Amino acid sequence: MTEPGVAEGGRKRGGSSDDSDSGRDGLFPSSGQDRATKRTKGESSRIRNSQSGHSLLLSEQDGGRICISGQFSPILTSLGATLTPVFGYDLNVPSTGSAEATKIGINDLKVIVGQLIMSTVMDASHRPDIAGELLHRLMFGLATATDGKAAVSSESCPPCLESEALSDGRYGDIVGIGAKALATKFQERYPGEKKYPCVLEDLPFVLSKIGSHRSDNLVPVPRRVMDVLKRGGYLDLKRTDVGLWYQKATCYKTLAAASEDADDTQAETALCDAGMCSLEQRWRALKDKKAASGTTEDVASSKILLYLKAGPGDEGASALGDCPYAQYVRIVLEEKDVGYVLKPCTLYNKPLWLVQQYGGALPAISHGTEQYVESEICAQYIDFFFSQSLLTPRGMEDIRAAKEASSGIFPSLARYLTHTPDHDEVAEKYRADLEKALGRLEQYLALRHGSGDGEAGPYLVGDGRQFSLVDASLAPKLYHMHIGLQWFKDISTKDMAGRFPLVYRYMKAVFTRPSVKKTMPKSTVVVWGWTNARSSNE
Repeated sequence: MTEPGVAEGGRKRGGSSDDSDSGRDGLFPSSGQDRATKRTKGESSRIRNSQSGHSLLLSEQDGGRICISGQFSPILTSLGATLTPVFGYDLNVPSTGSAEATKIGINDLKVIVGQLIMSTVMDASHRPDIAGELLHRLMFGLATATDGKAAVSSESCPPCLESEALSDGRYGDIVGIGAKALATKFQERYPGEKKYPCVLEDLPFVLSKIGSHRSDNLVPVPRRVMDVLKRGGYLDLKRTDVGLWYQKATCYKTLAAASEDADDTQAETALCDAGMCSLEQRWRALKDKKAASGTTEDVASSKILLYLKAGPGDEGASALGDCPYAQYVRIVLEEKDVGYVLKPCTLYNKPLWLVQQYGGALPAISHGTEQYVESEICAQYIDFFFSQSLLTPRGMEDIRAAKEASSGIFPSLARYLTHTPDHDEVAEKYRADLEKALGRLEQYLALRHGSGDGEAGPYLVGDGRQFSLVDASLAPKLYHMHIGLQWFKDISTKDMAGRFPLVYRYMKAVFTRPSVKKTMPKSTVVVWGWTNARSSNE
């Protein structure tokens, strides 16, 4: 095997200053920052793990290559694998030829890669920006490694050995150190609390939910980068979107393939404990575990702590805020008759676990050892674990239709209410967008329930007789519309009854439902919240 610091042709590292590779925008530190691994053109920089003997090859010319004891090996071809690595690797395998090397399976390769990257980013003696170089190559590929403006589609940057190894706890890095290092590097490269990775192909969908005016907040990445960043703590914007909630708790996409022994409850529980399955699988295993230990009743009787936005300061520390997503979770708790304690939060009194694990995101719930953020996940957890009638009718396509028919209302409302001045040309455009979104819901209600002949119930799913999670989610947003339009735009929702009679009837039905009525914030608090939003938007 070639010794560290010696190129493939036997040349010692060094070379003249004319050969230095200086056009990398700081991805590779200068000699003053990097004590032993300064590269020159044509060199093979390597980092060798002293315990395993495996080496990470850093030069771009070695990218995609796997060597066995210093000799190129066609191991990936032999395995029929398509996971071309973005780095090069020289494996310390006692072998004299590729035939012996093929005894290494693809999963063995992933373990080696995962362990090698983990140990490299942990060792401060190595070059300080290995994580940065890896992120760059995962983002832009090898052919464009020097061009940070290249396309980052998932097609041009397909899954690779590194992305597969770092996104899955089975492959050498159980804790996820490598993934967290990449997430930290991403945050450094794209600073700001509003900067967020988004799969390039998902941008149109995501922007339709959060508003096109937030496009500058999103950093397009290929799917393989998102897979790693998810394990490092970021959320996948599309796949945590409530558009997938009807599948019940599968909005966190499975990070690892199901075990071949999937019918073995013990194996499934082990997978769940490792964080390598969907939330529904994890919750099912947890529920089975509680049932087996006889603690199911304890779970059902223990109160849920709901952390939510606090209200105006002059109303005291216990004042509740205006957040419609927090009201959504409260509505579900009321519908399921679950005991809960409200924990209003300011910037200064959030629990440590919420800040450290989830960046302080609200609303959040804590129930025994289980802790979650995102209102949809919280609602699904409550619906799953508490035995009263389900608020999620499963296997019903009209749940998706109901969600799609109503999903555009709140983003359009937010743009309209926060825009100032209130009656300029842009404001009128935003008003038209809101009316268009209401029109889609009106049309859905007309098709789903007829024109109010009394045969169908008042709600959105199925025959309209069952109040569901989609109703619990939409009701607070319509309440904000009711208050906000009247206060800021001088538009009464009664005035809308002529154009959207079925939407108006639906609003009356949900506003008078006990769970919704009990959890409504004061109108003054809603006005306070939107006033702050308008001020920050000026």
